[in-house]
Amino acid sequence: MFFFNNSSPEGTPCYGSGQIIYPKIKSKNVSAYEKKIYLGSLMPLEYYDIFVVLFSGGKDSITAYLRLLELGIPKRKIELWHHSVDGNHPERWMDWPVTKAYVESFSEAEGVKLRISYREHGFWGELFRIGASRLIFYEDRGKFNTCPLSENQKISENLRAKLGERKDGDVFDQLKALGYRYKFPAKSGDLSRRWCSAYLKIIVGDTVIRNLEKTKSNVKCLIVSGERREESANRAKYNEIELHGTHAAARANRVVHQWRNIIDYAEHEVWNTLKRWRINPHPCYKCG
Repeated sequence: MFFFNNSSPEGTPCYGSGQIIYPKIKSKNVSAYEKKIYLGSLMPLEYYDIFVVLFSGGKDSITAYLRLLELGIPKRKIELWHHSVDGNHPERWMDWPVTKAYVESFSEAEGVKLRISYREHGFWGELFRIGASRLIFYEDRGKFNTCPLSENQKISENLRAKLGERKDGDVFDQLKALGYRYKFPAKSGDLSRRWCSAYLKIIVGDTVIRNLEKTKSNVKCLIVSGERREESANRAKYNEIELHGTHAAARANRVVHQWRNIIDYAEHEVWNTLKRWRINPHPCYKCG
């Protein structure tokens, strides 16, 4: 017996039944990249050790989390991962200042673990970056750890310490040769140009998965995110399920699948889900 994902917001719980979830629209498998990430179906949900919900605090990420509960996933297996785009900076804001308090309150109210991660100095640090990208931090057992640095990051950190407030000279040139940003993210499907998503969220999350003891190896992990086809022409092309970028079954015995579990939801279905669960949404929606 199989469970076919029909995007119903009130789907029948299938956790623990051995049922397999197939995408509503078959995953693409034509180009070399599509073949690399191709995944025909998810395993039965009970096979996964951990469900990581990429949690911005917005309505879609909340609905993606609630969808797991509706399918019977126990809360003890779920973690909400929030990537702070401001890098825990006390003054420079790109996200809503209330977001951190909101996601913390949501996690506490739901009784589900929240894990914070960020790139040092956040959005503005990356915008004005000279040298390799800044350090990545992640919370584990109540304290923040630093992910291992690449060689270019190590060299950049040493050069920055030497440079101080000066903006010229040989040290500056050496630092600039290792990387240089000074451009706002462009509205594009190319993540090298729309760098805010890549450098402040995707790369941060991937790095944490590879270094966090809980997900580093010998684990079956399902990454859940709230992208919806209705949001943009680019997102309309996304696969519902695929192999995640950190999947390393042979090298680390780490199985990482990605599931965009509300990809076919219309906006009214999202709001109806929050209403059904009596969720008070992020204050930004009330601000208009």
